[in-house]
Amino acid sequence: MKTVAMALMIVCLTGCATITKSLEVQRSEFVLVNVDGAGRISLVASNRVPLVTGQGYGWQIFLKTDKPRIRWREEFTLPRAPAIWGQDETPVFVSADRRTAVTE
Repeated sequence: MKTVAMALMIVCLTGCATITKSLEVQRSEFVLVNVDGAGRISLVASNRVPLVTGQGYGWQIFLKTDKPRIRWREEFTLPRAPAIWGQDETPVFVSADRRTAVTE
């Protein structure tokens, strides 16, 4: 799995890459997630996250594959443990030193 995570990290820096013969990352971008008053969601590509309470953000990755499903693993490591880790409906594992979160 570390090979896939590293390949995705390289894609974010260099553009399109083929991870396996049946999976190609065509494009990836960091996005701000905005919700309007009617509950409609819009994604806006950005290279900055504004310091605004409640601002959503994430990655948008466009894949080319013939597979009906893929398995995804994200590993996020901070320089020091945060006071709290937020939770949503995605299963998250937090390491014993509380610096790394893993989502699959």
